[in-house]
Amino acid sequence: MNPDFAAPVEDYGTRLQLTDVFEQEFYLGVIESLVSEIEHCSKNGQLAVDSIAKNALVSSVASALSQPEAASMARFTDLLRRFSHLRRQLSDFVKRKFIYRESRDVPFTCFNLEGFREIVELVKNHIPSLTDSIITVLLDEYENLLPYQKTVVNTLVKFGPPDISVKVAQKVGTEVISNTMVQQELQETHDYNRVNLIYSVDGTDFSRYTRLLESIVTRLFVSQGLTPVGLASLLPKDCTDEITQAECAEEVAALVTRDRFESWDQAKQAKKLSYYREAAIYRRLYGGRARRTEKRFSGHEELAFVSSGVIRYFQEILATAYDLQQADPDAGPGIAPRHQTAAVYRVSNDNLATLSRNIETHGEKLKYFLLDLGDCLRQKLLHHSSEPEAARLALRDPGSLLEGRYDLLKQIINIGVKEGVFQTLDGRPGLRPRHTEDPQPEEINIARIYAPTLGISPRLRWRTEISCSELSGLLDDDRRRRVKRDLIARLALKRANAGSTTQLPFEMTEEDER
Repeated sequence: MNPDFAAPVEDYGTRLQLTDVFEQEFYLGVIESLVSEIEHCSKNGQLAVDSIAKNALVSSVASALSQPEAASMARFTDLLRRFSHLRRQLSDFVKRKFIYRESRDVPFTCFNLEGFREIVELVKNHIPSLTDSIITVLLDEYENLLPYQKTVVNTLVKFGPPDISVKVAQKVGTEVISNTMVQQELQETHDYNRVNLIYSVDGTDFSRYTRLLESIVTRLFVSQGLTPVGLASLLPKDCTDEITQAECAEEVAALVTRDRFESWDQAKQAKKLSYYREAAIYRRLYGGRARRTEKRFSGHEELAFVSSGVIRYFQEILATAYDLQQADPDAGPGIAPRHQTAAVYRVSNDNLATLSRNIETHGEKLKYFLLDLGDCLRQKLLHHSSEPEAARLALRDPGSLLEGRYDLLKQIINIGVKEGVFQTLDGRPGLRPRHTEDPQPEEINIARIYAPTLGISPRLRWRTEISCSELSGLLDDDRRRRVKRDLIARLALKRANAGSTTQLPFEMTEEDER
């Protein structure tokens, strides 16, 4: 139930009544799901329940919920049919009471946490194989609940254990409240632990992420009756060079200035070639006026990296690559690197294109805001002399977001974080400001899955400092073109010239200024 007409609820009595009605619906749904799951498992032989135990369980559950004709109920379908009838009753009550403002009596009041706890005990008593089991309640989309509805869920989280385990999924960047129905706040670490399902692809967490992906793919093979294939064999990496060693040396020499590069000894040159190799590849493939060649992405580790640590993105890439492989008459063992690359670009493009359709509020603005940022960062990648791979946006005046003039920018950032377009760092960032008087910037990173279609590197090696004023200008239709040009000029300037000129180190075309 999500009665938007009830938000905000100013009247305490009405809010209390709505909370109670939602509690009835919530626990009715949870108990119905439990019975349905037991029925499904018993039908498929996953749970041993004889007819006597089944009849006794159904009758006991119905009696505990004060249902008429409980003694005559003998099958799970009878109980589920009764639950369906109760759901219709409650829906009718809500419509008549809160929409049409009729005077109605609540149809039932027996569904609550204590009632659910009693049902769990009955299930364990009648099904011996579940005696020592923990019943886990899985809840999704917590962020879509109204505040008074969240208090019902919070109460279950706080008082359900140890008999009942609760796992709640919530999008990052959405509101969390701590209220419960009994005025005892829900407290993190004391009552629950937070687990981030967006894995870091930097450091030791990346190995945990790849092991999880390996496990998921192995289980997928087994579920289809196939012999499991390791990710390294399923997704072979293309080990051929994208550019020649001479081309790499030429790009690095241009990046650090040729005179300096040629003055270094062979060991230092080799070190710089390795250090800037990825940037050199992008500059060679995407620079100049010729039609660009797409950067390659292949191998399970690179695909896991570009998935931004989000399992769903990796699954989309894998599924798309598999479809392309199946349609290829020359397909060999494993998924060809060219199909992996094509899948990465297709998933990246699709996720960018669907932002405006999937996000009702400001989806279109968010899409073009992301494209503008991508254009600016791509020019920095192609022209900056010391920090080319700098897709880490460091907001140097985050406190300004509290000012009313930046309300739209704040909304766009919050929506972007919620929808996975932007990723923020938990806790205090590791890098301190260059000067002690400078405030600590807040980092807002573009999710790596968008890097291929934006033409930027998914490696967030350096920070790009940016202000609220500049970001806000990209959202202003009247200022957007000028702000974008000025931002590109600032970001793409070579460090040696920074502060001495605003001359662009390249000629901008109409496409660059779009």
